[in-house]
Amino acid sequence: PFAYTTQKVGVEISYEVFDGGYQPTPNIHVYTGRGEYAFISHADLHAHTSKVGPHKAIVWIPANLLNEGPYLISVAVSTMKPLVIHAHDREALSFEVIEDVIGEKVSDFNHRIPGVVRPHLKWEAK
Repeated sequence: PFAYTTQKVGVEISYEVFDGGYQPTPNIHVYTGRGEYAFISHADLHAHTSKVGPHKAIVWIPANLLNEGPYLISVAVSTMKPLVIHAHDREALSFEVIEDVIGEKVSDFNHRIPGVVRPHLKWEAK
């Protein structure tokens, strides 16, 4: 699968809590195709996720954040204090980010942008 640089990417994590004594936190680890960490992100949903039963969490990687190239996403559900990794899928999702040469363009720069990320930041002129 692939995503355009101008598209947001959603990662859905489904899991079940069997013991209410923990505060499980869904989290993702995003790696480049070369195995470098791009970033990690974790949910701040403690009040919701500590309830016994099935749960689903969705995290959105914003459009115009990831640069072109292959990515691998590792998904985990962990308790942070103390650190306990309850479940971890090291290769949950892999995909390619490509430039949309026909659709929406963020800038007139038509060369490969270096770096892992390519955020479209807000600039102000003074």
